[in-house]
Amino acid sequence: MNLFRWLLFLTFVACLSLTLLGLVLDIGFQVYYQPLISQWQKTRDQQLSQYRKEKAHFEQHSFFSSTEMESGEDFADFLLSRLNKEDPQALINKRLQSQVLSSGNEWTAKLNWIEPKEAILEIFNGIKLYKRWSLHRTLQSFPNLSAIELVVAGKIYLNHTIHKDYDNIKAALENVRHMARLLTQSENLNFQLAGLSLLEKERDVLDFIAARKLALTSEWQTFEQKELDRYRDFLFSTYEYFDLMNKPQQMNAIFVEDSLPTGFCSIYHKKRPLIANTVPLLTNSFPFEPTFQSHLDVLEKIDWKARENCQSYVERARKTLGLWAHLPYLRRIVAFKQIIDYKSLRERQ
Repeated sequence: MNLFRWLLFLTFVACLSLTLLGLVLDIGFQVYYQPLISQWQKTRDQQLSQYRKEKAHFEQHSFFSSTEMESGEDFADFLLSRLNKEDPQALINKRLQSQVLSSGNEWTAKLNWIEPKEAILEIFNGIKLYKRWSLHRTLQSFPNLSAIELVVAGKIYLNHTIHKDYDNIKAALENVRHMARLLTQSENLNFQLAGLSLLEKERDVLDFIAARKLALTSEWQTFEQKELDRYRDFLFSTYEYFDLMNKPQQMNAIFVEDSLPTGFCSIYHKKRPLIANTVPLLTNSFPFEPTFQSHLDVLEKIDWKARENCQSYVERARKTLGLWAHLPYLRRIVAFKQIIDYKSLRERQ
């Protein structure tokens, strides 16, 4: 009988402790996290009309809008035949990358700067033959190939053309723009942003040509910086709308009921690992825990749409979570700390 009483007492203490823990953490959630969530949702609501206008603009954009893979040979096959699998830096080693990146806006004027590898010349001179690039296939074989490496390669290629092959400068600009187009159509955000960076290098070349009063066989129309900034900002906004802090109705309207935004697959691949590791913390509610089932239902619908529309969709394994992932109430706090810490890309670029 005494043992039974002790067990009953311990059960009472455990239940009371759990209730008090839940109450304390719920108060903490309501006092600290709920205002942040409410403010985030209010901002997204206020910006939604402008976001929809930007979405419509880029859906019709002559350069950024084509999200379907075009038919024909894959640039990935050509690239794999030109890169050295034994070289950890597929195109340019770290030292040369640093040298190029530290050259500032004066890189176009540097004489006898860096002689491009034969592979760089072959890649840029041959790229216009290809209308599609399965970037995920390239990265499977060369995981160390970085987006910045292609930007640096483009600068070296253009500098070489300016000073040693100027008769072909217009063709070189066309080749770099085609590389930028393939990159901005990719499903990797870092490489998409590298494509925008390559487009910015065109202005440096045109400024150099104008300053030296060099001839250009025909007029070259560069992208206005505000248009490149506009697309970059649109990608970052898509990242913010594809977020568990938003209202599920809002995410459903943007990503499920409507056509997917231009560049969505790159945002999906960037954000999905964080979401995949957060989902276990938001499921299987304990009593009195805030429920997020409506968010998870919408997320599942977005996942299915990604499967249908993203060429490089892969199922991502979830990380093994620690003890806190199984503690009632506390796991909600951990989940939203993760979400809030990574809610925006703007300050991290």
